[in-house]
Amino acid sequence: MDPIERFKQMAKVSSTTVVELEKESDVIDYLKSIEPEEKKPIVPDKREPQLDKKILGTWNIAEELIEKIQQDNDFWVVKNSFRQYLGGLDFGLFWADFAVANTGTLIVKSFSEDLRILTMFSEINVVFLNPEDIVLDFEECAQDLNNYLSGGGFVSFITGPSRTADIERVLTLGVHGPWEVHVVLLSQEQA
Repeated sequence: MDPIERFKQMAKVSSTTVVELEKESDVIDYLKSIEPEEKKPIVPDKREPQLDKKILGTWNIAEELIEKIQQDNDFWVVKNSFRQYLGGLDFGLFWADFAVANTGTLIVKSFSEDLRILTMFSEINVVFLNPEDIVLDFEECAQDLNNYLSGGGFVSFITGPSRTADIERVLTLGVHGPWEVHVVLLSQEQA
């Protein structure tokens, strides 16, 4: 089976939304189209009271796109020091390094605490993924991950929104990570 189609299929099973956009800047309209449900945050929201915009954390995103997003009145863009926004990161926007088609899993490598915070504490993850970086199974990227981890790096495996049912067997979303995950398929040439 085609890895891209298999990834889309398995991502859907894990409640991940997958879209294909023509160019990176189209993500602004896509972000505006996402209407997050009103949820009570686990960590208290510490944003400034006068800030009525959605807080968008970005990592390794082209400055040109960040400038376009900042010109939009709907978003407040934060590029680092995410620890101070633990209870208020509405969106996290970043690139995945790989995806595993058979499980619908995104793989994000990092040495940065900021990226780890962004992947875990954003209410909605919007993740760019180059379709060429989709592998069929973990065996295809195992050597790369072993090499990376031997250098002390961190790897985040994201397979859909966070979910747990360990409290009275009631399914709860967003306790250990994002409430929603959106994958934007975009080749490096389109970025």
